[in-house]
Amino acid sequence: MLDRIASFLYSCAWWLAILIILVVVCLYLFQNKLIYQPTPMGLNLPPTPDLNPQGYRNPSERGIAYEEFYLTTSDNVKIHTWLMTTSKGSSSPTFIFYHENAGNFALRMDSFESFVKELGVNVFAVSYRGYGFSQGAPSEQGIYRDADRVMRFIFEEAPIDRSKVFLFGRSLGGATSIYSAWKFQEFPIRGLIIENTFTSLDDVVDNVMPYISHFKSLLLKNHWPSAERIKTLTVPILFISGLQDELIPCEQMKRLHDLAINSRSKTFYAVENGDHNSTWRIAGEAYIPKLKEFVEKCLAIRD
Repeated sequence: MLDRIASFLYSCAWWLAILIILVVVCLYLFQNKLIYQPTPMGLNLPPTPDLNPQGYRNPSERGIAYEEFYLTTSDNVKIHTWLMTTSKGSSSPTFIFYHENAGNFALRMDSFESFVKELGVNVFAVSYRGYGFSQGAPSEQGIYRDADRVMRFIFEEAPIDRSKVFLFGRSLGGATSIYSAWKFQEFPIRGLIIENTFTSLDDVVDNVMPYISHFKSLLLKNHWPSAERIKTLTVPILFISGLQDELIPCEQMKRLHDLAINSRSKTFYAVENGDHNSTWRIAGEAYIPKLKEFVEKCLAIRD
């Protein structure tokens, strides 16, 4: 009897080990599909802007003038971008806008409209590879290449005032913005605005999947080390944090703020009831004036 029990337990342990190995292999091989969500399961978001509801398909539906650019990256991937302009055109400041993880970038049209019409800035919106009409498949290294091409275009080709460029990013876009500011410190970036972003993807794993945190050194091939990069930045930074963020604890934004030891000017803007996806909306009428204050302060700083 004891031999049968021992044999059964041994068999269970063996199959459990196989199952764990299979899970680990799948997490590693399909990691990019799990992390990056152009069309998240369960949310029924349209894959491309033309399939969005009316008012979210292109800027002209909101009465915003724009140009469409397809930029070819260093690995020959074409990414889709929009340059939306104010009535003042190239003389206005320009936000390079890196969007959140889920869905195509045109779903952020409400923000684009308020930035252009209320804040008075041009918006250069970037669709990451694998999102919307952009080619390829998203990955950390791939999005770095997207950002590299965007920065070269903005500072070498785009029809804008290159002395008034700001980086703006939410969540994943915040990490992309930090990367861009870190990689291209020779460019005259006026300011960096990050909203509800993370210190690193490793820290996100600790928060949302603590049961695999002990294995993350083996599993993770995406890291986004923003906490290390932000230490080197001298550019002024505005940190916008929803204190009720259910995905990325606001402590990570506070830590990024504390680590930005070389920034010429840094501001922490806490939104009391802000959650991960709607902090800008929950902030209401106070949001745009806070951005305007930061933009004006940055433009007044002389190098």
